[in-house]
Amino acid sequence: MEQLLSATEAAERLGVSFWTVYRMARTGELASVRIGRRRLFAVNDLEELVKSTRRERKTPPPTQVSGQCGAPRQPIQPRSIDDN
Repeated sequence: MEQLLSATEAAERLGVSFWTVYRMARTGELASVRIGRRRLFAVNDLEELVKSTRRERKTPPPTQVSGQCGAPRQPIQPRSIDDN
């Protein structure tokens, strides 16, 4: 039999909130089992969720562009008090 975790335990393992785990279960993103009023989560399903999330990101995240309109920032030139 698979090891089953409560929503709180599953949230701790995934590093998300209790409510995020329930939302994922409700939308079908994370499989769950209902026993009475409790919703339980298999450890294997949590591991599979993590693996599938890792596989989806094949390209690196976009780099943040500094400056306006994507132009590189120019260094600030120090001015002396006499420059007007």
